[in-house]
Amino acid sequence: ELLEQEHTQGFIITFCSALDDILGGGVPLMKTTEICGAPGVGKTQLCMQLAVDVQIPECFGGVAGEAVFIDTEGSFMVDRVVDLATACIEHLQLIAEKHKGEESGSTA
Repeated sequence: ELLEQEHTQGFIITFCSALDDILGGGVPLMKTTEICGAPGVGKTQLCMQLAVDVQIPECFGGVAGEAVFIDTEGSFMVDRVVDLATACIEHLQLIAEKHKGEESGSTA
């Protein structure tokens, strides 16, 4: 029952199927997830990406959430997050266009 309840709380999808599979569907909501590693391996990058990905609308498999990014090292780069968000929007637009094309092709 607890496992079932855990799965209903949702996950932050990453659109990286290998990572989502390893994590059992994505980064779990309502839990603390520790990200650790040597300097320069992409921990901050991953956290910035997750801050963008948590906002993915439900119609795309996201949770339509919000994020607060607390940076204690001064490594947060606004320009990089804008790039990540722009790429995410473009990816979602491609998914929507593909889905729309599949729907119109099946009704024709």
